[in-house]
Amino acid sequence: ERIGSQFDIGQRRGRGNRRGSLVGRTQAVRIAAGAGAVLAYAAALLSKELAIALKAASDALKAVADRPLGEVAAALSSAVLHGARGNAGIIFAQFIRGFAREVQGIERLYPRAFAAALSEAVTAVYEAMAEPTEGTILTVIRESVDAFERAIEGGMTDYVALLEVMLAAARESRERTPDLLPVLK
Repeated sequence: ERIGSQFDIGQRRGRGNRRGSLVGRTQAVRIAAGAGAVLAYAAALLSKELAIALKAASDALKAVADRPLGEVAAALSSAVLHGARGNAGIIFAQFIRGFAREVQGIERLYPRAFAAALSEAVTAVYEAMAEPTEGTILTVIRESVDAFERAIEGGMTDYVALLEVMLAAARESRERTPDLLPVLK
């Protein structure tokens, strides 16, 4: 299902700006799910192991779609962790876990706050790794979130457009992974 283009979701703890129109809880959940799906799709291109995690995430989202954003993110995190296979799956699960932690207690999230939550999740993943290695899903996730943040800094507030930017960046990043990781050359 395509996410509507009118999204701009509330904030907490003074994060983000209040530009754009406010939307309801169900739309907020769809946006969060959309960002997770973008990254999971890009990650699945990098690793078939992630396709299993994406399926688990999809099933979990169907069961909690009408719940608050924090609850949905927690259910998504749990499902991805249980569905994770291999290094890429575990790394992606850690990213989703970091995002879920950042949005606990939030009912509305504006683009800048959404980007901040994604960025904090990236930081958490890198900190959780003993030896973060570029040219892996880490790079795809980080570069996708960086593109999302740059688009917001450029004034973009339409969540559909932001997710499209994120997906394009993930695809480009995925294509460059063999150049960054010598073992893939």
